[in-house]
Amino acid sequence: HVPLLIVSARGDDIDVVVGLEAGADDYVVKPVRARVLDARIRAVLRRLDTPGTPPPEAHGPLTIDRAGLRVAHEGTPVPLAPSELRLLLTLSASP
Repeated sequence: HVPLLIVSARGDDIDVVVGLEAGADDYVVKPVRARVLDARIRAVLRRLDTPGTPPPEAHGPLTIDRAGLRVAHEGTPVPLAPSELRLLLTLSASP
């Protein structure tokens, strides 16, 4: 993924939305101060450096997707209440 930052004099909401939906990571309207532009560039690069989501964990027939907050038993999704999910995530973190 190559980060894309649009710097444009066109600042209407539709222009910003179209730019972001076209794949831009940020959209900055001119005039912009150098410090603000520098901070926005660093923010885009910081997001680029974040590690990917961890793969789901297998605990016997139980699969726990911590990133997606999903649980499956033998491939079948298991609906859990928020408190049940928190408890399962806590207990499975230190087997």
